[in-house]
Amino acid sequence: MRFRCPHCSQAIELVPEVESKSIVCPSCGSEIGLVSGDEPTATLSIAELPALEHFRLIGEIGMGQFGRVWKAEDIELQRLVAIKMPHKQRLTRAEASYFLREARSAARLNHPHIVTVYEVGLTDHSMYIVSELIDGPTMREWRKSHQPDVIESARVCATVARALDYAHSQGIIHRDLKPSNIILDQQRQPHVTDFGLAKQEGAEATIAITGRVLGTPAYMAPEQIRDGHRVDGRSDVYSLGVILYELMTGKRPFKGGRRILFQHVLYDDPRPPRAVKPDLPRDLETICLKALEKSPDDRYSTAAAFADDLERFLDGETIQARPTPAVIRAGRWARRRPAVVASAVLALLVLILLPLAFLKPAPAPAPAPHPEIRGPVVAITTEPEGAEVIFVPIDETTGRPDVASAIHAGKSPVRRRMVPAFYLVVAYTADKTKFHEVYRDVRTGPSTYGSRFTMYDRGVAEDGTVHLHPIRLFSQKEVIKNMVRVTGGQCLLRDLTGHHQVTLPDFYVSATETSYAMARAAGVSTRGIVEGAAEHPHLPLTVRTWNEAAHLAEQMGARLLLSVEYEYLERAGGTQTSAELWRNAQRPTPGPVTDPAWDRLEWVRLSAPLIGIRSNVLEWTDSHVLLREFDSGEQRVVRGGVRWSEQGPPPRLPPPPVYVLRHQRPENIGFRCARSVAPRLKPEDFAQFHTERRKDLPGKLPTGQGNPTPE
Repeated sequence: MRFRCPHCSQAIELVPEVESKSIVCPSCGSEIGLVSGDEPTATLSIAELPALEHFRLIGEIGMGQFGRVWKAEDIELQRLVAIKMPHKQRLTRAEASYFLREARSAARLNHPHIVTVYEVGLTDHSMYIVSELIDGPTMREWRKSHQPDVIESARVCATVARALDYAHSQGIIHRDLKPSNIILDQQRQPHVTDFGLAKQEGAEATIAITGRVLGTPAYMAPEQIRDGHRVDGRSDVYSLGVILYELMTGKRPFKGGRRILFQHVLYDDPRPPRAVKPDLPRDLETICLKALEKSPDDRYSTAAAFADDLERFLDGETIQARPTPAVIRAGRWARRRPAVVASAVLALLVLILLPLAFLKPAPAPAPAPHPEIRGPVVAITTEPEGAEVIFVPIDETTGRPDVASAIHAGKSPVRRRMVPAFYLVVAYTADKTKFHEVYRDVRTGPSTYGSRFTMYDRGVAEDGTVHLHPIRLFSQKEVIKNMVRVTGGQCLLRDLTGHHQVTLPDFYVSATETSYAMARAAGVSTRGIVEGAAEHPHLPLTVRTWNEAAHLAEQMGARLLLSVEYEYLERAGGTQTSAELWRNAQRPTPGPVTDPAWDRLEWVRLSAPLIGIRSNVLEWTDSHVLLREFDSGEQRVVRGGVRWSEQGPPPRLPPPPVYVLRHQRPENIGFRCARSVAPRLKPEDFAQFHTERRKDLPGKLPTGQGNPTPE
């Protein structure tokens, strides 16, 4: 099941079999409610919609968090209009109040660049809003298809700023300004719409449905995150500054999951637009950065002042805004991070007073937690010390590394406060001859990724510090000496989130599954896991949980194969079909890792053949699908092996992935080690997903291990 985020239009795949009240958009960080109260959201066709008095519905033209927008004809006045109707046929009292609030907010406004509300109508059990029809794309659609230049970007934002200033003069703050809430007409003139979150003077400020505050984190001002009640027109100025930044550079100032995004908005300065796109005018960069100041007092005082400076730029006049001096920027940075500054001052005092001291000074106290940051202080070391350490948060929706939100923690030993999350930790020496990529859990309470395991932490100290398990670095030569190098390329991946065209970088992989003998030779240290090495040295080493497989691979200096890497190998990059791969439909039982000899993949993109990649035991992969935090619906991906029982020829495609629920402990699942060519530090070092649907693939994946696989 696919739908688009109503805030940023990002395509999101859902698993309909697993109940979930909300998800988090991986693009803009918005929490999206999937149900309201006890009734699921309904998607209705025109035929199923209630009859309206004197309107004829023509077709759907848009969707929001709370309702859909339809193009319609006003039969009495003979004009085209837009009609917004709730997703649900029956509204609760709170939902009806929310819907009416939007109509009342917009009805108070009469401006050529604000969508006009004509009337509010009632049906037997629901209601609808009739407004002016703007026949054109949203700003988000316009930016993607048109790619405006800096002049167009400044002109459109100046017009929107004038419209906002008018709304502010009427006592209404929009509070949810974003590209999808701005529509451009045929003359490319913008029109602001969707005042569903508008704050009115003298009215309650926070609007919520099903217990969650609505909004779009990627466009929220810092004061909206801290306290949504204390906003004014300068909050809309910040949101418009984000839009201007996005129009100029093609990127938002900050990206990531909700918690990481909030941390960036509250404490980090945006990257200057000219650092992203060097040919941008310096004056326009200055205007944009002033609108994006953390403190409302440092921004433009009104939307009109913002518009004035944009118009000065367009007219070639001197703008009023001035670049913020480096000294002032440093002072503001220090005010936002008193704990870091206090630690630095304390360290300086220790260095000054140390020569005067006769006794060894007591260790410096741990940095005081910043009042705005919630999360434990974590400590981690590497072997050897002095390695660079980078924490890459795992996206809560896709289960993939969020490289854009990577945290460079410095050289080990590392001690710092971290946002609770599950991280891929990349550690490497200065010359990058030794490195490792491991997982560490900085969450508190039950872990989404399985029960606590020694690969994650070594316990919590009396002062509350979480001591993560140290990371041993391995040289590339000692790990890949028995591995096969794989030349990267493109592959079509099938998983619970849909079909994805994926671009893979080069990587290394073991020629066979990990055997008892291989684990013993690597000197892994785990209780009772390799006792079979003496009796059955060449049998696949099987474990009961993903945690155990990941932990063993880590001790061997490796990682698990990604599911997409496995499919890339299993299908030889899509160059071979299942009938060619499975000779005479042989179905061998699990045996030594060197068998079956017939399952031997020789391919031009391999430096040596691979054995058993399509047969023998099932294998854990490094991939998973997350539905929501602390939800038992998390799926771990298992691949390989013989998994069909039908008679006759094998299917056209290789066996699909098997999805194992987090609480399950299946038997006879092995794993195969992999290793990156170099420490992954940039987005292009990771698998690049390009989501799409292919008509030549089945809409439903076959079921594996008794787990349902969705449409």
